[in-house]
Amino acid sequence: MRSLIDRVDVAAAGQAVANNKLTEFLDNLRDDAESMASVRADVEEVSALHQDTMDDKQHLRLFLVRFKNGQTQVVWPSSEDPLQFEQRIAPVYEIAGERIQIT
Repeated sequence: MRSLIDRVDVAAAGQAVANNKLTEFLDNLRDDAESMASVRADVEEVSALHQDTMDDKQHLRLFLVRFKNGQTQVVWPSSEDPLQFEQRIAPVYEIAGERIQIT
């Protein structure tokens, strides 16, 4: 497993705080008059995807498995049965020198 996994992050309180920070960052880039048109287009794409993925799961506990190949798997264990879970791959974008991952 060590040869495949770079790190594991645990969000016991969910990702609402991280979602708020990402929304603020994207809004600042969108409102910045200095932002290039290409950056604004990327911001709009990432912002739309972020809004689509923000749902009732943002307050659920989760963990992220970051693989050495750069891919990240997001896992939400069930509150009733920890052996049951929902998962998905989290896409990664780079905007204005910042690595943004949509979970």
